[in-house]
Amino acid sequence: MIGITGSIGSGKSSFSRFICQHGFRVISADAIANQHLKDRNVIAWLSQRWGNCILDGDVLDRQKIAEIAFNDPVERSFLNSVLHPLVLRDFQQIVSKAIDQYLFFEVPLLYEADLQGCFDYVILITASFESRIQRLYNRNPGNLQNQIQRLRSQIPDEIKAEWAHLVVDNSDSLTQLEQAVDDFCQRLTALPYRQIQKFTDVPIA
Repeated sequence: MIGITGSIGSGKSSFSRFICQHGFRVISADAIANQHLKDRNVIAWLSQRWGNCILDGDVLDRQKIAEIAFNDPVERSFLNSVLHPLVLRDFQQIVSKAIDQYLFFEVPLLYEADLQGCFDYVILITASFESRIQRLYNRNPGNLQNQIQRLRSQIPDEIKAEWAHLVVDNSDSLTQLEQAVDDFCQRLTALPYRQIQKFTDVPIA
């Protein structure tokens, strides 16, 4: 069980994509969470809390939800209390059915959610602040301030780097990131296994 994490704009999704090209499966926490944002019960819980301003027709406006949650720690905690149990349940179901020798999980808030005990090995993808800001601007210039606010709400990379088993600096080119993935995959068989925690046993903050 290998966790991939990193702050917004670090390039963890690119790292995950290269991992997939080596034939491994990567489970995305964001993809699962976004699926649950389509659930009628989730829509009802969130709109009851925040009103119809978060709705675009009969679906949730994810950008408005992000603006609310990442600008207020109380509301962020509420959102996590709704989504995290659902995502962790799905993670554990995937693990229980998996036959993969190596299973990867891309989890942006891995440390913030205290999930490090659920993995044998954790990879932190990092990049300079300037690189991340430029990528966020290129991705969505009109939403840059909200993205910066999200970045500042996360645990600093300097702290995460002390906890991770491997730190990959993605400040430069995708070619260098791909080479880092190639190097890592060559060392997969040497990675240690340890007693890990079930996702569903992790307390929700």
